[in-house]
Amino acid sequence: MYKTSRIWFVLSTLALVMWYIIFPPSLLGHWVLFIWILSGIIVLYRAKNAENKGLEKQKRILVILAGIFFCIFSFISVPMGFGNPPYSISEFAILLSGISLAVFAYLNLQPLVLPASFPLITILGYQIYDLFRENIEWIATPLLDPDINITVFILNLIGINAVREDHIISFPSINNAEMRIPIVLDCTGIWSLGAFTASIILVALVFPRVISKKGFVFISIGYLGTFLANILRIVLICISAYLYEYSAITYTTHIHAGWIAFSVWMIAFWYIFFSRYLLREEPTGTSPKR
Repeated sequence: MYKTSRIWFVLSTLALVMWYIIFPPSLLGHWVLFIWILSGIIVLYRAKNAENKGLEKQKRILVILAGIFFCIFSFISVPMGFGNPPYSISEFAILLSGISLAVFAYLNLQPLVLPASFPLITILGYQIYDLFRENIEWIATPLLDPDINITVFILNLIGINAVREDHIISFPSINNAEMRIPIVLDCTGIWSLGAFTASIILVALVFPRVISKKGFVFISIGYLGTFLANILRIVLICISAYLYEYSAITYTTHIHAGWIAFSVWMIAFWYIFFSRYLLREEPTGTSPKR
């Protein structure tokens, strides 16, 4: 089971990374890649540590059929109004997840089915939510003020004379040209926070210790760090505009600063969370505090 999961993880992750590099970027591209890699790590962990009790014949057939259905759905979802036309990394991840479900069920690898399905569940959740995008306002709007105010404070701290004008950050460039950076709802980091929430749910399904007093401390730090990673993204965009104005460099910073900051933080956070708590052996005769 572990050998099979390693081959699956390498091939599927490589396919997603190649897609991410070759094809045009999409709004949720790096989050999809992050969720896939985290799910893959859980699959590897389950393959190495969980007992394979197998699936009943009827359940195996149902999971295989579900996997085939989602493979087909990945190609017809865009015409149905889901996802990002014409065919993005989200749909490709649904295809890979559907294949994973069908293959793992066919091989009767019961511990791998749930984590392999999580990218599919998460992406579909995003896509369904995106159909009702106006509902993002009541979640993301409270984040606008702290995002803008903290960014303006940091910019002034490093010597950029920034001011807030409603939802716009205004400052003179190094050449005294007026720069105006609008902060919209998508800039609040709502998608990063959503991806982090999804990852917490996934890990909690495998590690019940997540739901504990100490686990909540780590989770709180995780949310704070995710929020600050988005602040860093906005600050870097403003610094780029300060130095290079409305140039290709500023546009590139806008496109890539978010996923880089988010990815670096996620790698650091999950490494610490796993090494310092989730995978750490409890002293003999004790149990994790809840």
